[in-house]
Amino acid sequence: MSVPKSKRNTSTKEYDETFFIMYRKIVDSVESHFRASDKEYQNHKLFIDDKSREMLRLADDVLREIRLANSIFPKSLDEYNERRSHMTHAIGLCYAIITQYQVTLRVLKVRDDKFIDEIDSVQHQINSLKNWRKSDNHFIRELK
Repeated sequence: MSVPKSKRNTSTKEYDETFFIMYRKIVDSVESHFRASDKEYQNHKLFIDDKSREMLRLADDVLREIRLANSIFPKSLDEYNERRSHMTHAIGLCYAIITQYQVTLRVLKVRDDKFIDEIDSVQHQINSLKNWRKSDNHFIRELK
């Protein structure tokens, strides 16, 4: 018997899609030098290049943490806690990405509203991870 859509869990494919949308937006931001003009880029080249590398590293780390969490199917409380720890770390990394956007935009004097879509995609990733972590609460009851 099929499960009504409203009662289905979010699939791994949906989590992957959310992540890769966020990742693509970060890559686009980095490739456009955060929409800095050529003059601004030359004035802040070292800073922009550093922030670009940092944001890509953070995004790669988010993916690693998501994959690590997804690879653990808890059979014990220790495994449950490890899985939850990876999810929590991925959420923290997403907040770090938002912070990097904010710092970069302030230094470059770019209005925040120019990056609403990019920041919203990171926030959507955070919300998805929090929902995933919350949906795992059934494990705690089953493992006790």
